[in-house]
Amino acid sequence: MNIESKLPLMDYQATLKELGNSTSQIGSPKLNPAEVYQQEKDFNQFFEQAFNGLESKINKTETNIPDSITGKTENLHDVMIDMTEAQLSLQTAIQIRNKMVEAVNDLKNMQF
Repeated sequence: MNIESKLPLMDYQATLKELGNSTSQIGSPKLNPAEVYQQEKDFNQFFEQAFNGLESKINKTETNIPDSITGKTENLHDVMIDMTEAQLSLQTAIQIRNKMVEAVNDLKNMQF
């Protein structure tokens, strides 16, 4: 009884053949230019939605604060919740930016 034949991860030849069929060069997958464009478009849409959501939360807070001071908004609880949401969203966006800058710097410092 051969143990290697029962474990699919141990079938190196089949795995290498599949990798060879799915790549045009060693280590680079075959990508259709339309697929690359669609991935870039999805990535851009994701960030646009995230920034639009952040902007809407900040704008909502900017309108709620004067309204609460002038007495147009009677519920201070909602104003505080909106302010906290905007603050947390902004802090999250700043941390994401910092991680992206760190990743770019890591790529820049790599030696090939």
